[in-house]
Formats: sequence, structure tokens, C-alpha cells
Amino acid sequence: MLKKLLVFALVAVVAFAIIPRGVVAQDAAAFDCRTEEEVTVTVIAGTVGNELDAVKALADDFMALCPNITVEVTTRPQDSTETLGQYQQFFDAQSGEIDIYQIDVIWPGIFAEHLLDLNEYVSQETVDSFVASNIVNNTVDGRLVALPWFTGVGMLYYR
Repeated sequence: MLKKLLVFALVAVVAFAIIPRGVVAQDAAAFDCRTEEEVTVTVIAGTVGNELDAVKALADDFMALCPNITVEVTTRPQDSTETLGQYQQFFDAQSGEIDIYQIDVIWPGIFAEHLLDLNEYVSQETVDSFVASNIVNNTVDGRLVALPWFTGVGMLYYR
């Protein structure tokens, strides 16, 4: 039950990330928190730009809808290599310290064995709302192990 609740919290937080905040407030009455139990979920987030503030705002929105679920936000190293190492340590130790990880686009294959299959928790409509290539990237051996947080486009410039 707790595992399913944590996955629900992950999906809800990601859904809030792609829905304008005013829409969330309008639909609050229809929101299903899935449990009345007191639960704490820990999210690890980056600190570049206003990313941490955005994650905290999303957590606040979620907690306003589900006051029985506490979302704690902790930070990861800014350096991707350090973050990768930290996450590998968490997974190798089978740590329960972090429930929701922010991972790099190239990490789904590395961490797939440690991540839940989100297919049973996310509607096809939600999956279809993302760029298809991002979903393909985050699907490992038929398992959807991550949802896109944001999509960046690399550019080459010539002068």
C-alpha cells in the first residue's frame, strides 16, 4: 500500500509540474489523495536557477490538496557526476531516504532495476501528453521508469 502511495505522490508531483497552478486550484475538489493515512514523501531536487523554489511550490500545492501527505524537499549536488554517485550509493545501500528522484535523461537505463514501473500508475492520457521520444527514452525493457520533468534542446552555434 505504501509503495503504491509513494508512486501516486510521484505521479501527482510530476503532474503538477506540467499543469498551470491556477488549474490545480480549480480542480482541488475533485482531487483524490488515495489515502487518509499520514505519510511523508521525500523528493530530491536540483538547485540551479529557480528549480528548488519551483519544486517547493509544487510540494506546497500538493500538500494543500492532501494535508495528510507531507512532502519534504531535499537537495542534490549541482554537479551531475556527483549526483550520479550519490544516487548510486543510495540505491546500492537500498536506502529509503529518498522516494522521488530527479534523474538525468541518460540515467534511466542505469537505474531501471531500482525504479518502479510507472505504467500501472499513470494513465495513457498522461503518458501521451509528453513528447513521445522522452517516453521511449524513459522506458527500459517495457517498463516506464521515469516521467519527464522538463525537455531541453541542445544547440550548436556557429559564428
